[in-house]
Amino acid sequence: MKKIFTRSVPKEGRVYQSKINGQLELNWHKGKLMLDTKNVNYSYGALQSALAEGFIHIGKKKVRNFNNILVLGMGAGSVIETLRKKFKNEGKITAIEIDPVVVDIAKKYFKVDAFSQLEIVVADAFAFVKENKSNYDFILVDLFIDRETPQKFSSPEFLENLVNLIAAQGTILFNTVNIENEFTRRNEQMISFFEKSCAVEVLKEIEGGNDLILIKKK
Repeated sequence: MKKIFTRSVPKEGRVYQSKINGQLELNWHKGKLMLDTKNVNYSYGALQSALAEGFIHIGKKKVRNFNNILVLGMGAGSVIETLRKKFKNEGKITAIEIDPVVVDIAKKYFKVDAFSQLEIVVADAFAFVKENKSNYDFILVDLFIDRETPQKFSSPEFLENLVNLIAAQGTILFNTVNIENEFTRRNEQMISFFEKSCAVEVLKEIEGGNDLILIKKK
């Protein structure tokens, strides 16, 4: 989650203001465009690398064969690029993103809507999970406002609704941070909840500050 500062920026639209995420910045790093918030990398930087580590742990063949995917927290779409290009997944992806400014950036600068089999929904992930009745082979949870995940996304209600959306033998990859004791305690509570009905594994300190919780429905 550590932010990477760079010297060069796009000539147009370097800084955006969002009512949800505050200041958003487009920066270049090693020839690759990325999106940052004021404090952390948001898409296409260290975060993209961290989630790719989670996919590798799940298994390249398994990730490639996911047919119905739910992404909670699309950001600028780096995870979609990773699934399509690195893991050759061609399944249906439903991507939920609450911030319309981020969605506009994802389309304008990262061409995320050029990927096939992708539905982008501008919505609150909490409400979407509560109201949705579909089943998914794989759910990615990557829900941050700047450097923090709102508390409602660790509530028993949200976690129960999340598990209910997973198909038999389905998988959830839940991205969290471990940078403060508050977040560590919250992670421990979520793990205890998931362990009641699922097999749970934790990949610790990925890219320095991310703990990836891997949940598999029994």
